[in-house]
Amino acid sequence: MEVDETQDFVPERPAKRFKHQSYKDTLKQVHLVPALLQKEVDDDIGDTDSHFHTALQDWRELSLAPAFIRFANKTSGLSASISLLLHHWKEIIDLWLETVAGADDEALKPLLEYVKSTSLSKSLLTVI
Repeated sequence: MEVDETQDFVPERPAKRFKHQSYKDTLKQVHLVPALLQKEVDDDIGDTDSHFHTALQDWRELSLAPAFIRFANKTSGLSASISLLLHHWKEIIDLWLETVAGADDEALKPLLEYVKSTSLSKSLLTVI
């Protein structure tokens, strides 16, 4: 068996399994969708249901602030369907304004996020 001396045997370097990255670079590669944006509301509601009521139920599960719970209890029956929501929209806005005025920091976050995520914000802009 002849060995060709002209060819040098160079062993291959193993592939690197770990590449050092800063914490900031690692976080840039992670694409997490917030839990509230992950849910598609359009597919879940019926023809007569309202997005307002659906969002209210979702926030009721997420927030235990007493002021928000009182707001949710008062407005739940007023917004169960789109026709009820349209009929009682002034009362709902008044309840929201009243609740925001007397709310603590714990209740302000869900109240403000809730109004941002629903069509109540458009109604508030026309009233204010």
